[in-house]
Amino acid sequence: CWLCDYRDTRCVCWGNESCQYCSWGWPVEDGIWMKDWDVPLDLTAQAAAQAAQKPLLRELLKMARAGEELPLALPAEGMARVLDVAILTGDREAAVHISKKCQVWPLRRWRGRDFVDTKFCARILLAALWAGADFQSIHVPHFDFTLRETIAIPLQAHIFLCRSEDWQDYAEFFKPAAGAEWRPTSTDNEMVGCFSGLAKWPLLSVDRIQGAPKAGIDIRKVRGAWGLRDTLHCSGSLLGLAILYGQQDCAVACARLGLQQSGFELNRDANSVLRDYLHSEASSDHPLLDDDLVRILKPSASECRSAAVAAGQTALRASWQREAAQNGVAVFQVMRKMLRSFPLALVGDILTFSMEVPEFVEKLDLWKFGDGWMTLVPPNSDSHLEKVHGINEPNDPRAREHETGTGSASAAAAPDSAPEALDVNGKSTDELMEALRASRDQVPVLNMDGVCVFRLTSMATSCHVNELLLDATGPLAALHARVLNAGCEVNPEWNVMKALFVPVTEAQMA
Repeated sequence: CWLCDYRDTRCVCWGNESCQYCSWGWPVEDGIWMKDWDVPLDLTAQAAAQAAQKPLLRELLKMARAGEELPLALPAEGMARVLDVAILTGDREAAVHISKKCQVWPLRRWRGRDFVDTKFCARILLAALWAGADFQSIHVPHFDFTLRETIAIPLQAHIFLCRSEDWQDYAEFFKPAAGAEWRPTSTDNEMVGCFSGLAKWPLLSVDRIQGAPKAGIDIRKVRGAWGLRDTLHCSGSLLGLAILYGQQDCAVACARLGLQQSGFELNRDANSVLRDYLHSEASSDHPLLDDDLVRILKPSASECRSAAVAAGQTALRASWQREAAQNGVAVFQVMRKMLRSFPLALVGDILTFSMEVPEFVEKLDLWKFGDGWMTLVPPNSDSHLEKVHGINEPNDPRAREHETGTGSASAAAAPDSAPEALDVNGKSTDELMEALRASRDQVPVLNMDGVCVFRLTSMATSCHVNELLLDATGPLAALHARVLNAGCEVNPEWNVMKALFVPVTEAQMA
């Protein structure tokens, strides 16, 4: 595994601050430094194993392993030392029991390179994690032969990629921060091998693909040339290879995680060859996979086509839901200004025309395999809009209460007057749809500032509504980010509205 070929890096720890390749295990202010704190892990583990054989420590560790109370009232420094020995000997049960009695924690230098040796450090690492050590920020150095430089891989990503069979033992201890996913920097990184099923090589593993985000890995940059013909001189993404292998479950999992490229960026002809193969009716030899791999996998054109279509439908549904979350309310309000009555499904149709189309759907020309746009978006678009935004049909009496006032979801000046209402029937509907298609890329101006005040009605005090509006990581994350990036707040102390989804200062609201 190229990930396990590392070059030693110079430690740049300074004072109480550790560098990205090191960690103290616990906060410095809550711990006490061990006498051998800077000794390499292999040497200090040998010393701990010898210390654990001494009669007193051996009995203490035995009692802690059995969950018994320790007979001695050890000082805080002594208890920390006993915990340190339990961790370095990989005695997880004893480490967990002793950690409950500790008032201070054993501090030492944990180096990322020490964790490359999977056989040696696995028990020690797990014992430290179970005792409460935090290795969230530590990185493992690796030498990338493509870039000819050392790269830093987060410890949790290294464990996931190099110890696939052990990842579940570590998963609960690592919670990657949103937006801080690790991604390979080289285009030809050959990391696809880390996502294969050990028992069904070279097929991809859907569990590995779905588990990557939990390890803080952005799989959109994972590449590999597994089984591709040498004459192509290109590598494929996980989505592209899942389609080539005819693995529908893996292709759908990739689409759910946001992969939008079929993956043959280094050879444009490869996309054309794959598109022609998917659209071919007669069974033929696979034009992209190596003959040896074809004999192992035996993927047919129909299996590859099913994988591509399923991934395309999944990606389109996800794109429609993102569009509904971001622009559903705005479209509904514009329609209310233009029309006296209209079916709520019309809002879903408009969002269908304005949503982003995944790149691989266009490149592989997957449209001919569907019956139309609306078969690829959620069939219950009305229910989705009502659930996410609380939008009701216009003929609902509650929906008529749309005047501006307290409880609004976005702060701005309301339009002075609404356009004349129109009836939705016959020819006028066709003309409206044509106008919407022609201007779908144009943002409607609701007032001079381009924003509007929305009023919440019977659900204004609902806890669900409050959580939805104020959740910075939920469906309205893009609106929150727009406000926060401008240096403003969604719900400041001086706010008289429910939430502000445009950058507004206190002076502007006064």
